[in-house]
Amino acid sequence: MAEVTARQQQIQEIIMSLGRDDIGVGDVQDIGEGRLCITMSRGHLTHKAEIDAAALEDPMAAKSALMLAIEGLSKRVEDEHIKQSRDAA
Repeated sequence: MAEVTARQQQIQEIIMSLGRDDIGVGDVQDIGEGRLCITMSRGHLTHKAEIDAAALEDPMAAKSALMLAIEGLSKRVEDEHIKQSRDAA
């Protein structure tokens, strides 16, 4: 469990270094074959994304992998804002 907690903290720090302190990192699971499943949240929305665990060993690769992972959450947030705007109209 300590390794997952360390990974969770590492991932959160990388996301914050990307200027995204609005995104929280929840569960980080080793899903085998060198892959991690990361649960991220922003507000009440959550999103799961998979990245290569090896990417976390290189700062540039880690930032790149997490930027792609964040895109899925950002898309959900955007969709939610569009839905709220339509509902308000």
